[in-house]
Amino acid sequence: MINIFLNGEGSTLNKSESLDIALTKWGYQDGCYAVAVNETFVPRSQYHQQLINEGDRIDVVSPLEGG
Repeated sequence: MINIFLNGEGSTLNKSESLDIALTKWGYQDGCYAVAVNETFVPRSQYHQQLINEGDRIDVVSPLEGG
C-alpha cells in the first residue's frame, strides 16, 4: 500500500499505478478537469504513462465559471 495526497487529503492506493487508472477509481471520468502531480500539470495524453508513487501529491482541478 502506498500513501499519497489527493487534493490535500491523505489517501492510499493498493500499489503504484498509472494516473488514468487511479482517476477512474476515484470517480473522475469524462469531464473537464486538469491534474497536477507534485505541482506539475500532466497532459491528458500522458495520464496512462504517469505512475503514482509513495508520497505523491495529486491535485485535480476544475475550471471556474464566471468572469
